[in-house]
Amino acid sequence: MEVKGTAVMATREFVKSKFGDAGLAKWVAKLKPEAAEIYGGAILTNQWYDLKTILEEPCRSIAEVFYNGDKRAFVEVGRHSADHGLRGIYKLFVKIGSPQFILSKAGSILPTYYKPSVMRGEEADKNTYRVFVNQFDQYSDVIEQRISGWIERALEICGCKGVRVNVIKSLAKKDQCTQYDIEWNL
Repeated sequence: MEVKGTAVMATREFVKSKFGDAGLAKWVAKLKPEAAEIYGGAILTNQWYDLKTILEEPCRSIAEVFYNGDKRAFVEVGRHSADHGLRGIYKLFVKIGSPQFILSKAGSILPTYYKPSVMRGEEADKNTYRVFVNQFDQYSDVIEQRISGWIERALEICGCKGVRVNVIKSLAKKDQCTQYDIEWNL
């Protein structure tokens, strides 16, 4: 599995914006050499990187270094990634689109960050939606929660209030797919 450099860049920007240059240096020093070289140097946003080494393990390190091991860190990184990825023209696109429209694009968004991966969505009710990740070979709690945070923040940018993203089934727990049930208020 591979992750696009834009997600890697968002991870570094999260640490720097939340914990400053000193926090960034402290975190990079805790990473394995290959990841430390990338996070401490130039991240190529169009390049594909090894998912486990360059995203999953560094996100676990964020949880250990700054959150006392709390996995909520993964959600926070995902929220920041949405802020990072939905800037400029994309932010306008999200702000004027309905939540259902944004979520219906999930299948085309996920493969731009992770390959190979397959995601699809379906409207469940007026203010609810289900998103399914059907293919993702190295799915983990890090990725699962990071995607939860991304969805949560994307809908907030869209103008939704009280967004709740619940993981019903989980590839990380050996289910056949990951199912996110998403609810919101307008």
